[in-house]
Amino acid sequence: MPFPAGAKPLGASAASAWTTWAVVVIAAAGWLLRAFPLMQGGAFGYPVDYDEGVYFASSSLLLQGALPYREFAFVHPPGLLYCLLPTAWLSLIREPSFGFAAARWVFTLIGTVNVLLIGRLALRSAGWVCAIAASLFYATHPVAVAIERGPFLEPVLNLCCLWLGWVWLAENDRHRWKMLAAGAICGLAISVKLLGVLWLLACVVSAPRQLRGQWVAFVAAAAVSFVAIVGPVAAASPGDFLRQAVVFQLHRPADGPVTILGRAAAIFAWGGQLFKSPLVIGGLALALVRWRDPMRKGVRFFSAAFILLTAAFLLSSTYWSQYNAHLAVPESLLAGYAASALWAWGVSKRARQVLAVIVVGLAGFLGARRALVTARRRSPKLLAMASFVRSEIPSSARILSFEPGWLLAAGRLLETSGGFLVVDSYAAMLMAATSEGRRFSSATQAFADPSSQQGISAVLRASQFAILGGRGHWQLSEATQQWLRSQFLQRFPPPGQDGIDVWERAR
Repeated sequence: MPFPAGAKPLGASAASAWTTWAVVVIAAAGWLLRAFPLMQGGAFGYPVDYDEGVYFASSSLLLQGALPYREFAFVHPPGLLYCLLPTAWLSLIREPSFGFAAARWVFTLIGTVNVLLIGRLALRSAGWVCAIAASLFYATHPVAVAIERGPFLEPVLNLCCLWLGWVWLAENDRHRWKMLAAGAICGLAISVKLLGVLWLLACVVSAPRQLRGQWVAFVAAAAVSFVAIVGPVAAASPGDFLRQAVVFQLHRPADGPVTILGRAAAIFAWGGQLFKSPLVIGGLALALVRWRDPMRKGVRFFSAAFILLTAAFLLSSTYWSQYNAHLAVPESLLAGYAASALWAWGVSKRARQVLAVIVVGLAGFLGARRALVTARRRSPKLLAMASFVRSEIPSSARILSFEPGWLLAAGRLLETSGGFLVVDSYAAMLMAATSEGRRFSSATQAFADPSSQQGISAVLRASQFAILGGRGHWQLSEATQQWLRSQFLQRFPPPGQDGIDVWERAR
């Protein structure tokens, strides 16, 4: 499956030891970039993202028998929750902070496996130049590195989609079994995040003619796989599952960068990626020129995924730069294809070598440099607040935390307060605001509406302590905050100091 004429797949000789070891070394370097902040400051010294806390706390609660959708809000399919169950189990035998720390380390390893898979896919598709360039691109991709330091959706989604690519792009005469296997893996990807359905469309676009009559098997396998994973928890409350994981995602208020230009800048220039973008665009251009070549299924597959994902990010109601960690998968392969073309089209052997070193080396250096910059981030406010909660708040006290990661750092899980389990306060309040079909131009506008405050106010009334932080002050309306100040006293941080504020109900 040659990409350009001079960059042939290496066939039997492609698995040469030096190429394989080069990819392994790049993957090891990628792991160090991901694990470095955890080595330096511990699992909680590096900032904990809101989503990390939501996913890990949800998995821990599922392990204890609390069902998502029915007993607490969860706005994605449950695939990731199953993946986190082993580390959530560690929370039960030790404490939640230990389990969460283990999850962060495990996800650095998932990122390393993703690097290896990208290298192997590129080697099989377009040769050793593509393999080294693509694996280096992904290993140092600043967004992928940052996200693969913790339990996010994207690392597992990337793993599923790379596995799908490995099966889908394999040369195999057993077409029916190939379609069944690829469909099952695609269903697995969709069970992690609904965005995985775009990879099904990428399969459709890149399918050779001999497979086009067997889509029933593919779709059936995807549906069975998805239902098998989602069914056990969604069956308890199918209406709530549809409202939270599907309807809410389609009609949620806008958040994050809202302009197409702002999102395009985040996609193509975030974190030093501007230099790498010409490689990606070059690979995409070459793929489009050779789109009809039946031997370039891999090129079509990853090009279609890149186009579909980019369109989804530009047009969706909500967008955050961390989504680009998933876009890093097709970006890396496209960059590898472009590097392979540069190598093949050089004027001379010396020119090819110089060009490859400059383009690929500089791209990797800039990505690694940005990854190291993000690795220096620290969260002293989180550690200080966690220390206060451990030492000053009884373990039996009911605490409402607007970010579950704050309680995890203090070695605690979320409590049931007033009959309502608050895990994802952000989604729960937005769904309350939109429950009667109302639409809001932004999440901020939705939080200002009284309908978003009713449920959370009931939980506050049933709580002895509340941890607000910046998120709580954003999500609570001014009227709710005035009520809270009349009923609660701020216990942390001390007056005149900055930090994540902890409030206790006045006796």
